[in-house]
Amino acid sequence: MMNFKSQSILEEVRALKEENARAHNFDIALLFKGMKERQEKSDSKVIKLKEEAGATTRQPLNS
Repeated sequence: MMNFKSQSILEEVRALKEENARAHNFDIALLFKGMKERQEKSDSKVIKLKEEAGATTRQPLNS
């Protein structure tokens, strides 16, 4: 059972997702383009999953 605080967090996340989708005209290609642009501007390290010989390993995207 969800309490009031967790419910309000979920509502906020859903509202942010809706706002982002609306800003990109609900176009998945534009959404991904926007995410990629924000990712490239970010100072955070991006981890990309890479599958090798049936095992999934984590590799830095910019390596």
